[in-house]
Amino acid sequence: MLKKIISMLLITVLTMSFAACSKQEKEVGQEKIKPVKVTEVKEENKPFALNYVGRVDSSETKKYSFQSAGEIAAIYVEKGQPISENQKLLELDTKDLMFSVEATRLQMASVQAQYDKALNGSAQEDIKKAELNVKKAQDVYNYANDLYEKTKMLYENGGVSRDALDKARLDMDTKAIDLNHAKEVEQEVKKGAREEDKTNLLNQLEAAKTNYDAKKSLLENTEVKSDMEGHVVDVLVKQGEVVAAGAPVLLVRSSKMVVNAGIAQKDINRIGIDTRADIEIDGKQFIGRVAKIDQVPDKQTWTYNIQIELPEGSHYIGAIAKVGIEAEAGQGIWIPVSSIMNGEYDYVFTAVDGRAARKKISMEKTQGNLVMVKGLVSGDMLVVEGMKSLKDGDRIEIKRGDS
Repeated sequence: MLKKIISMLLITVLTMSFAACSKQEKEVGQEKIKPVKVTEVKEENKPFALNYVGRVDSSETKKYSFQSAGEIAAIYVEKGQPISENQKLLELDTKDLMFSVEATRLQMASVQAQYDKALNGSAQEDIKKAELNVKKAQDVYNYANDLYEKTKMLYENGGVSRDALDKARLDMDTKAIDLNHAKEVEQEVKKGAREEDKTNLLNQLEAAKTNYDAKKSLLENTEVKSDMEGHVVDVLVKQGEVVAAGAPVLLVRSSKMVVNAGIAQKDINRIGIDTRADIEIDGKQFIGRVAKIDQVPDKQTWTYNIQIELPEGSHYIGAIAKVGIEAEAGQGIWIPVSSIMNGEYDYVFTAVDGRAARKKISMEKTQGNLVMVKGLVSGDMLVVEGMKSLKDGDRIEIKRGDS
């Protein structure tokens, strides 16, 4: 009796098991039919975002300096102070520079007068003076020549010594040289300055003007003024200190804030100037634009820094920023990443004439839980559920999913 009861229970359990299995799989002869869910794939154009992490920084940090050396006469700002555009920041003592400017001005005026004289020719009074000098030299020579002739006659008659005759000859020769020089000067005065002299004076004048303009420019640049709105990072000098030309005296950062982010080589070509960037700082959302892209990678990270302009607001330097950069759109077949199977290669299952067809694919880009792939074409029926138990060629029962 007991054996009959046990047999009946076993028959009942087996019957129920077969009934449950029949709800999941239907048999056609010896072949099982596996239920799957599919969706039709099609080519789409989806926006593609690059996600990175950056830091908030000032758009510009600038060192200010004087064009000339000098003593610091006044400092009008202090460390941490906000400044406005065109605000006076520091000033040099101008006393020594004023003396230098006046000296170069007088030098320029002197050379200008010489050049004008050479260009316009000698004055009438200079010509008369040269003529008078020639007449005087001629009279002196005539007297010396007459004295020599008389001394010569006396020497021939034994009235004077040979030494007296030599002295009279030497004096006559000297007066002849003076006369010739006076005549040369007279000719030069009447003829005017030579062309090479005029050219030389012109070069001197231009050099004097250049020197004067340079000294005047230095005098006009004894004040340091801000060329941007921002904050003083540091004051590098003290009042009364003597500084060299070009030496940094003040460090200022701009009030315009940016996010700096390092971009991998594979992504840098997808970004351009003015590309939109969605930024999150301390839970707050901002929209920025790419303003600068470095052309040379960082030597340590080998990433390319981009600078994203932030809208006006209170941002702390050094704050972490999440950056989503809108890259070019991805045109292609996009499928759920969960539908992709892995083995020796990446593959998916499609439904073809009631059977599972295994297709090799390659992944191109990712966006969230979607992947752009190659290996499928528009109209393919992609298996999105039930694919884990499938093998190539399995018979399937299709339940269409959302596209």
